[in-house]
This record gives sequence, structure tokens and C-alpha cells, in this order.
Amino acid sequence: MFNIKNMDNLLILRNGDNYLLYNIEKHVSVLIDEISFLIVKLYIQNNMDLEKLLQNIPDIKKKHAKSLICKLQDINMFNNEINDEILFENHIPSQYYLHLTYRCNLNCSYCYNKDIRNNFIDMPIEEWEIIINKLNGYAKHVVLTGGEPFLYSNIGLLSQMLHNNKIYVEIISNGMLDLCHKYDNVIGNIDRITFSCDNFNDKNQLRLGFCVETLIKNINYIKKNFEKVKIAISSTLYKDNLIDQKKVASYCIDNNIDFRSVLLVPNSPCEMKYLPSVKAYKESLSKGFYDITTKRVHCGAAVNVISIAPNGDVYPCQNLHYDEFKIGNILNTSINTLMKNKVMKFFRKELRVYNIKKCNKCDFKYICGGGCRAATYRLENDILGHPSHMCSYYKENAINRLYNYNKFDLEQIIDNKETINQLLTNTL
Repeated sequence: MFNIKNMDNLLILRNGDNYLLYNIEKHVSVLIDEISFLIVKLYIQNNMDLEKLLQNIPDIKKKHAKSLICKLQDINMFNNEINDEILFENHIPSQYYLHLTYRCNLNCSYCYNKDIRNNFIDMPIEEWEIIINKLNGYAKHVVLTGGEPFLYSNIGLLSQMLHNNKIYVEIISNGMLDLCHKYDNVIGNIDRITFSCDNFNDKNQLRLGFCVETLIKNINYIKKNFEKVKIAISSTLYKDNLIDQKKVASYCIDNNIDFRSVLLVPNSPCEMKYLPSVKAYKESLSKGFYDITTKRVHCGAAVNVISIAPNGDVYPCQNLHYDEFKIGNILNTSINTLMKNKVMKFFRKELRVYNIKKCNKCDFKYICGGGCRAATYRLENDILGHPSHMCSYYKENAINRLYNYNKFDLEQIIDNKETINQLLTNTL
């Protein structure tokens, strides 16, 4: 990994025989072969003068070199200007996490709300109706979560209200209740259900009380009876399920189920022991396509998402249900007033990557966005701090995303039959 002289914004990463070009500020990337990289390097050495470059390129390569450079110019690959900062002052989130209950039928070692899940009694459906009416016109995507949301006695009525308002509804469940027949009035009103499953092995299980057979039974029932409901599995990755998680992923592929691997978020520095090594994490990362078209300058808390507790209290995200980050209570406050709260203003302005020390100088800042602020708060005791405990993991994830994202197909531009040695002989 290196930068080219006089091109501070251009990051070069080598991967075998290929090179990845990434303009940090313009947030554009492309994967090219070694011949193409030599052409780019020569172009920059000639002060990005295309005519000078072509004078130093063999005739057989001139057409291809010109096409390559023009394409890269079109996507601003050589643009060294600094963009204006992205602002979120007037942005209203469209995704809302509704914690229907903090009660849960599992005891997960890494649960982020295990210390508060017994603090509240469940709200009556009449109060949730007030909340849903207030969200109408703002919410495009509502996530019903908990605790275990199916433990909320009026989840059927609540899901019906959301369905009637034409809001996309997702449920996050541990899948440990018998959903067959008993919750048809719920499942018929939702668009997606995401089950949490880290492995199919009773050993190395951090989700105490988890039963694979119950989960599979519920999945098969939904697939058979609710074809329009999308099923997904979210799997938390930790050091003891590196192999077992692959079996979950394979099961999802075989059964047309969305699969998402999420690195465990430690609740404190002592829980770092649950994480795999950085090397093992790197090897576990998916090689599938990642869409990183949009710059990520924020973790999403209070910008993309809002979280509502079982008593109506509002927080920046589902991982930050702390008194110091309470925005207000939606039962007695309008959405517009909540959006103007000082906590919202702080998260939207101060928690952008531009303001996070070290992160604001990082080559991968617009892919990582400064990382999860909830994790940073727990591990560094500073919501604005640099995520020193997790930084190496975030970096590997960012590099993997870059490698698996191509702006355009360079093979259509460059004829790679010419040998590298011939090009070297004629240009260096």
C-alpha cells in the first residue's frame, strides 16, 4: 500500500498481479493489471500530460493507453481537489428501531442491552399506536426488535398498523419461540424476518439457550407458508465460530436465504478476548460485491437510524440506549422537535469522520466512516474518540470492500496480450 508523489489523494494497493487505484477524496476506485498500472504511473510521472505520455508509449499501446487515461479522468481518478464536507443538519432518518420489549428468552454473552433489558415494562398497544402515527410520513423502514420482539403480547396488532401505513417492516428475532401457526397474523404483515444464528453447533455457543432444530423448523414453516416474506440470517463472528459460521453461510446459500456476517462488538475492553485475530478476520471476509458508491462519513446513528425504547424514549441508535444520549420521549414530543434536540445536533455534526482524530487522516475514512460509535464509546470511553481497539479490524474490512468493488470493467479498455517486459523495455 502506497501513495504516489504529488498525488496525495491517490492510494495504490497491490494484490498479486493487480493494482487497486483509489482516489480518497473523490471516493472512486478501480482494479487494474500491472501493464495498466505502469501506464498510469508513467502518466503521473509526465505531470499528467497525456501527449507526453503517448510520446513514451509504443505505437501498439497508444490507443489503449489513451482510452485508459481518458476513462480514469472521466471518473476523477486524478483529481486532487478536496471536496466540501457533507452535512446532515436537516436530514430526518427513515429507519426506526422499535424495541417492543427488553424481555428475552436467551442469554447471549455479548448482548448490548443485557444490563437494561429488565428496566422497563412493556408499553400498551395504545401508546405504540401513538408512536406509529407520529412516524407515519417519516419512516420507510421499521425494525421490530427487543429483547425478543415475539414476546410482546400485541405484536400482531402493531405489525398490522405498520402494514396498513405501507411501511416496510422487518423483525429481528432469535427464532427460539415456536412460530408455526401461532404468529401467522404477524408474519403475514411483515416484509422481512432476520434470525440471529452464530453457528449450528451446541459447542462454542455464546447464545445460551439456542436450539438449532427450533430455528430450522421456523425457517421451513415461513418458507412454505409465506413466500413473499424475505428470510435472512445475521451471524455474529467471534474467535470460536470461524469454522462453524461457514456452515451457516452454506446453509443460507443452499436455501436462498440472505446471509450477513457481523463482527462481534465488544461491550468492554475485557470482551476483546472474544474477537478473532485480525488475520483470521481478514481471511473470513466475504469476496462478494460491496457497493461503496456513496461516501461514508458517519456511522449512521441519528442520521440514518433512530431507536425507540419500550417506554418511548428515543436514542441515536439501537446500541446507544444510555441516559447521556437520550433525545427525548416520542410519546410527548413531535418528530420535528426531536430532530432539533441537542443530542441529535451533536451526533449529526460532531460525529462525522472529519472530526474524529486519526480517522480524519486515514486513507479509508470514507469507507469506514470512523467505525461504530457505540463500540468506541464502550471500548474507549469517548464517543468522539479514535477506535483504537477496533481500528485494525475496520481497516481490513475497508480494504476488502475496495478490492471487491470495481467502478468499470477495465478489460474492455486495455488489451492485456502485450507482455509486461516489452512495455518496461519501451517506457522505463
